[in-house]
Amino acid sequence: MNERLSAFDESARQAQVVNIRGVHPPMEEGYLDALTMPKIDYRKYAETRSSEHDNIKPVASFYQEMLDEINHVEGVQGATLPWNSTHDKLRFRPSEVTMWQGFNGHKKSMVLGYASLGFMEQGQSVCIASLEMKPSKTAGRMLKQAVGTKEPTPHALDLFKDYCEGKLWLYDKQGTVDTETLFGVIYYAADKLGCKHFIIDSMMRVVNGEDDYNAQKNFVTRLCDIALETNIHIHFVAHNRKGDEDKPAGRYGAKGSGSLSDNVHNAVEVWQRPIKSTDDGSELPDMYLICDKQREGEWEGTIGLWFLEESLQFANNKGQRSRTWIR
Repeated sequence: MNERLSAFDESARQAQVVNIRGVHPPMEEGYLDALTMPKIDYRKYAETRSSEHDNIKPVASFYQEMLDEINHVEGVQGATLPWNSTHDKLRFRPSEVTMWQGFNGHKKSMVLGYASLGFMEQGQSVCIASLEMKPSKTAGRMLKQAVGTKEPTPHALDLFKDYCEGKLWLYDKQGTVDTETLFGVIYYAADKLGCKHFIIDSMMRVVNGEDDYNAQKNFVTRLCDIALETNIHIHFVAHNRKGDEDKPAGRYGAKGSGSLSDNVHNAVEVWQRPIKSTDDGSELPDMYLICDKQREGEWEGTIGLWFLEESLQFANNKGQRSRTWIR
């Protein structure tokens, strides 16, 4: 394995892999474009790293896992969301795949960006493949969430840059990307960058055609395989079918095949409550996270959230103020 990958180690060095260290861009569009993955052949990387020989292991390799199970020391595992009330309910464990679904405009990507700040705070690095938005826009929105204001200063950007050192990576690719290339990017993020979470936003940029059910099933099946191989947690965004947005669509309401929900470990819907002219919304949350499936967890249910316009953050208590992640 090491010999096969040595060439890629060298190519990565030559490509000058860039994270947030040493970047002092101006506060304007494109100021975070430098935070990109290296320019290598990811399809070839995925092919090169694959070897079934590495999966043949002695029983001793599994000793610690077996001992932990015997001693019942596993406990509650997995990364948490930024809201304390969810910590004993919903977790994002290594080697799993989560589908985040929702209608257009219901803030799926914004919630995932905020969740990523929570993962980073727990010491778990994140790589985001935001195929529908420039990296500068994705990281720029997270900057606003991190400092708690929609008007960050250049000094705040410097603090954010330092805070994200070794924690946040962005795949600089917009539009469509073929599946094998994306799989290679995930392998690289896990193998070389040590990322614990990989976010694909969205699946429609990878699998063309919402009626290509076999391609969708194969895509999600491969994601599950890669998550197991690399011990990474993979999140992907799926859009709901067009329809009645006055109620959640449910996990089978995502565009495409029902195999999406069947194969993933977790299914979470982001649903924004419609505001009626006769509804003052005095006590009701602005939106909800609806966990319809959690294979390794015991909880499924609904989490109410209030959207804080001034910071693009989300709170799970009415009246809660924006927080500052970095100072």
